[in-house]
Amino acid sequence: MKRFLIPLLAAIALPTSVKGGIPQRVNPDKWIRISEAFKVDTEDIEIKKGKLRFYIQRNATESDSGQKDYVAEYQGKLRINCDKFTALIQGKVNNGFGGSYVGNDWRALTTDHIGYNFANYFCYLTGSDGYTKESDEPEWVKKIINNIAIA
Repeated sequence: MKRFLIPLLAAIALPTSVKGGIPQRVNPDKWIRISEAFKVDTEDIEIKKGKLRFYIQRNATESDSGQKDYVAEYQGKLRINCDKFTALIQGKVNNGFGGSYVGNDWRALTTDHIGYNFANYFCYLTGSDGYTKESDEPEWVKKIINNIAIA
């Protein structure tokens, strides 16, 4: 009985690392839900002069049923041109060669576009004129900004 009790107590009492040995590129904590439909990769972000790139994932929601004018579920890239206040969503297509990203034309950002909040919270980081840092940021935004600062 003691042979089983001591290892059991040790397993309960001693902290263990949940992520031990897992490469950072597959870190499950890097994807955060930002709305009912969307998740964002908080670590793999690209910032260039006037432009941003995020990886996003869209899940179908209950309100999507019956909608036929857009794809309800996809994983892809959200690109934002802060200088022109436009956005492009490119969905990932698995083509047997590792996949590629395809998307529509760049579109002007409107308040109902997923890119609008990204532009609002992150365009100041690109150096584009007129953007300022928001004073009240949600946790997902703080995490992304912190990860950008660390990189």
